[in-house]
Amino acid sequence: RSFIKKKRMKIVKTGFSTWENKHETFVQKIKDLYELGNDPALGPLDGYNDSTRGLQQLVAEAIATNVPIRALGAGWSWTKIATIEEGIMLDTKPLNIVFDISSENVVTEYNGDSTKLFFAQCGTAVWELSAFLKNRQLSLKTSGASNGQTIAGVIATGAHGSAFDVGAVQDFVVGLHVIVSPTRHIWLERGSYPVVSTSFTQKLQTEL
Repeated sequence: RSFIKKKRMKIVKTGFSTWENKHETFVQKIKDLYELGNDPALGPLDGYNDSTRGLQQLVAEAIATNVPIRALGAGWSWTKIATIEEGIMLDTKPLNIVFDISSENVVTEYNGDSTKLFFAQCGTAVWELSAFLKNRQLSLKTSGASNGQTIAGVIATGAHGSAFDVGAVQDFVVGLHVIVSPTRHIWLERGSYPVVSTSFTQKLQTEL
């Protein structure tokens, strides 16, 4: 293994040439697997922003070298949707920062309960988020039984579907922080349902 320095974000180049999914239904040839991680020396917000910059640098390198990259979550899919032959897979599971969103970071016109707004980084497993919420006597309204999926994966796939009278996990999402290029990342939310204030987007150094 070799380490690549991207600001302070941890990126481990494993040198793996193949990858097998969690259910062992296939083995895919790949160019490499990078294991990503937040810098433990930084606080949640600084660590998150540092990882954003690190991911942008990886996007820039992929464009410059014409080597495709693809984010990997828990690897539970039975299909090869998470893999990229002759490309680099980015293991996002250690990117699991979760924190509360304080009232100052919410717009006054938000009509929901701001004490139940939380921010979870892409690699956060459903079980990790559930443990975080349990400490606050809360829970997701619905989720699968195994709970090993990453939050980004369960949102993207609608894993395990919905429950009576409530939606699936993705229906609880009110905003997304998305890296769109090596030089730009955005906070995306419904125009008809404003949630975060300018102070929040400034803390993430992003644009609404």
